[in-house]
Amino acid sequence: MRGLRLNLYSTAAGRDVKRIDDAFTAQAAIAGTMGWHVEVIAMSEVLVGAADVLTRSPVPVVIDHYGLHGDASPQSERGRRLIDLFALPNIWIKLSAAYRVSPNTMETRPDREWLAAILKVAPGRCVWGSDWPHAPPHALHADANTALPYRALSYESLVDHFVAAIGAASLAQAVMVDNPARLYEF
Repeated sequence: MRGLRLNLYSTAAGRDVKRIDDAFTAQAAIAGTMGWHVEVIAMSEVLVGAADVLTRSPVPVVIDHYGLHGDASPQSERGRRLIDLFALPNIWIKLSAAYRVSPNTMETRPDREWLAAILKVAPGRCVWGSDWPHAPPHALHADANTALPYRALSYESLVDHFVAAIGAASLAQAVMVDNPARLYEF
């Protein structure tokens, strides 16, 4: 293990910035004693609302799923604020699960506009992730007792589409190999 995960995406409590501050501060304190980071999964409006606490973090912060930008564009007010957060030296971005930021729940191609905007401000602090085992969309989780099928996505397609969207082999090398090696210390 190299970090703690704070999931503010799957719960209604995750939309309360005051709770986020408390939960994040507690996790960052624990992560700090271990030399770890805190990975945060939250919708972009929540991340932007909690920017002050994330900015002051004593440990690296990894924002998952492209910051769950939803329907915001990088040029929108929320998009610009999210990009400003990504530009901070203690913030890392996990470029995973294009299907979580697309209306297509089976999408394997990253949004090129967002990918370019993120890589422009943080090429040395981006890491790729597969998001395996591709859990079903949260909107389908109405009943915790009902088993739902995982998304049947091709790992090869995820990798191929991501590398094609990145374009430059050197940037793909950084995001998929070099940056993770630094963040996870391997």
